[in-house]
Amino acid sequence: MSDPVPAVASQTTEHAVPGEESVSADTFPSSRQHMKDIHPRSDIAQILAHDVLLTIFDPFSLPELLALSSVCQQWRAVVCAHPTYWRSVSLTKPADGAVDFFLARVAASSTSLIAITVQTRVLTNARRVSKVLDAIRNNLSRIKLLDLDFDSFPTSNHHSLTRALSNSAPSLQHLALCSSSPTVLLPRRLFGCDLPQLQTLALVGFDLRNSYPPAFEGAKDLSYASTTSHLNFAQALRRHRNLETLTLLGFPYSSLLTAALPSLGKLSTLHLDVIGHGLLLLLDSLQHLHTISVSMLSGCPAADDAFVRHLKGDLHMTLPLSGWNTKARTARIDVVEIGPSKRSRCVRREPIETFSDEPLDYDAVLYSITAATIPFGLLMPMQHWFESNLLSLRHMHVVIDNGADEHSDAHEPFLAFLNCPKLERLEIINGSRGRTQISPNDVYCFAFKVFNVGTRKRFDSLEIAFENVTIGGRDRYSLLERPA
Repeated sequence: MSDPVPAVASQTTEHAVPGEESVSADTFPSSRQHMKDIHPRSDIAQILAHDVLLTIFDPFSLPELLALSSVCQQWRAVVCAHPTYWRSVSLTKPADGAVDFFLARVAASSTSLIAITVQTRVLTNARRVSKVLDAIRNNLSRIKLLDLDFDSFPTSNHHSLTRALSNSAPSLQHLALCSSSPTVLLPRRLFGCDLPQLQTLALVGFDLRNSYPPAFEGAKDLSYASTTSHLNFAQALRRHRNLETLTLLGFPYSSLLTAALPSLGKLSTLHLDVIGHGLLLLLDSLQHLHTISVSMLSGCPAADDAFVRHLKGDLHMTLPLSGWNTKARTARIDVVEIGPSKRSRCVRREPIETFSDEPLDYDAVLYSITAATIPFGLLMPMQHWFESNLLSLRHMHVVIDNGADEHSDAHEPFLAFLNCPKLERLEIINGSRGRTQISPNDVYCFAFKVFNVGTRKRFDSLEIAFENVTIGGRDRYSLLERPA
């Protein structure tokens, strides 16, 4: 009979590096006692070699590994040597125990490449602050991802933090720096003036008027969120020669037009939070742009109409508006800030009359679009310009916000008729909390009437993906299962 599998205590994760797991020091208060219950069996584990245990532990998550580390000393040593334990290290709580756990995991990584994240409330213990800074400084040469919030450190230590970042970081590929104070300056000699492997850079809230570290100039993916309007970001942008993706949030990007922008010659993807004056002139200078994402329309019918009419060729457009209220004629716009904070901010706009009262004559503007993100609640209000203009659409992403079971008019978009003869993939996502129920009749109507898949020669090739949505109480549903 096989040994029982140890129970894993629940964890609370405040912040995690994408694709990794983050666990604080005091996450497992009850696992120790549970492991003592199976301690008599630990003599069996001691027979196994270290490498064998590493192989056995390979698929385990960090919470599971921490629980297993309480079984015996040998297992604890194996867990500390396991890559899952040290490859992504996060500090999300200012407690002394959390700091000690953070330092122990950094030390366990030995000479391997690691990812470090410091996103916590301000650290008040001066001795702990010094140890965290030393851990960053001493391991900078082998960090592949660094995500730092300057607000995690006392203001008096900001200079010490920038000094800790002055060493070379030859392996750093992804860098995210955040500060709520625009007075924080980034010195020019940051990272020894050179980051040879830097791919992505995210900056939130820094004053870039007087200095811009040369080490940032090689980034191909740049995200910037501003907390002050007194910036000369155009001058900083001129230093970038290989930018392929640019994200600007809360930034007057029209000021970019006042400077030469040779760095944007290779730009292929542009993310903006709002349409503003000067955008069309900016788009004219971006010859290789193929994807533009706009979180908010301007609210001015003339400006919005001019923007959509300007889209040409294979340019993809994404308008991630959500929460359309047909009665109040308001929209809720969720903007995900790119950067170390990774927080979502909700912006509530004034009533928008454009979609429901004043049809926009976009005509052939959208004929070449091959990918679109369309909020579930906007299919009906925007039907007049989606209709007959999406003949080339191959992928559609539909967001159900607030839940289809909470609003009586939530099913109305299913009644819209969109002729999409080339549609290959449809994603239906529930953007609200909890699961959303959709009846099989609605799905059948959506697929066969809205998208006309029944008239296609290979309608069964349409791929429909659901996220956080149940179809008649089930998580899976096939188009071939027609409702009775």
